[in-house]
Amino acid sequence: MLSFPLLKQNIKSNYVILLAFLGILLSGMLAALGLHTQGHTSAGFLATYFSEFTFFIVPSVFSIIMAGRLVARLVDRGTMAYYLATPNSRSRLLCTQAFTLLTYLILMFIFTSLLGVAGGLYQFVENCDITSFLLLNLGALCLHIFVSGFCFLASCTCRTAGKAWLFSGVIIAVFYIVHIASDMDERLEVLKYATFFSLFHTEYILRINVNILWMLPALIVAGWAMYFIGIKIFEKRDLPL
Repeated sequence: MLSFPLLKQNIKSNYVILLAFLGILLSGMLAALGLHTQGHTSAGFLATYFSEFTFFIVPSVFSIIMAGRLVARLVDRGTMAYYLATPNSRSRLLCTQAFTLLTYLILMFIFTSLLGVAGGLYQFVENCDITSFLLLNLGALCLHIFVSGFCFLASCTCRTAGKAWLFSGVIIAVFYIVHIASDMDERLEVLKYATFFSLFHTEYILRINVNILWMLPALIVAGWAMYFIGIKIFEKRDLPL
C-alpha cells in the first residue's frame, strides 16, 4: 500500500543526501584500511571500521535527518496538504515515507557490506574474516531499524521538523552518552541495561551467541512497532492544512 508518485518524489528529493552519507562511510572504510597494512589480521580492520562513528553515529544522523524530511518537514512546508488533496489516505502516504526510510537504510548497509568485503579481501587476502564483518553489519542494521523507528515516531508526533530533529537527536544522544559512561565506569555498568544498546552486543554477535536469536529480532520488532505507532498517531493528528 504505497503511493508510487510520492515514492518517486522522495527518491528525487533525497538521493543526494543518501549519496553524501555513503561517501562518508566510504571515507571511513578507506581510513580503516589505511591504519591496517598487509600482514595484519582483519580483526583490527573490523574494530576500526565498526567504530562508534561508523556503526552508530553516521547512520543515526542519517535517520534523524531523513525522518524529519519525510514527515514533519512536509507538514511544515504545506506539502502534506497537497498530497492529502490527492486520492491517498494518510496511512498510505506515511507507509510510503516509512518504506523510503527503511529502504535507504538497507541500501546503506548493503553498501557498507560490499565495501567491507571488497576492502577486507583486497587488504588481507587469505585471512579476511568476512563472516564476522557481515554479522556485525547485520546487527548494526537491526540496531538502526530501531533508531530509525524512533526518529520516524518523533517526526510523526512533533509539529515542526526542527522540533522533530531536536527531540530525536537529544534523546538518542542521551542514550549514547549513558552507553559510553556505563562502559567507562564499572559503577555505572547497570545503566547500560536502560538503553537499547544492551540489545546490540558485539561480542555475542561475533561469537554467534544464542542470545542474538532474541536480541536482534527484538530490535527489529521494537523498531517496526514505533513505525506503526507513528503512522497511527499521524492519522489522528490535527494538521495545519
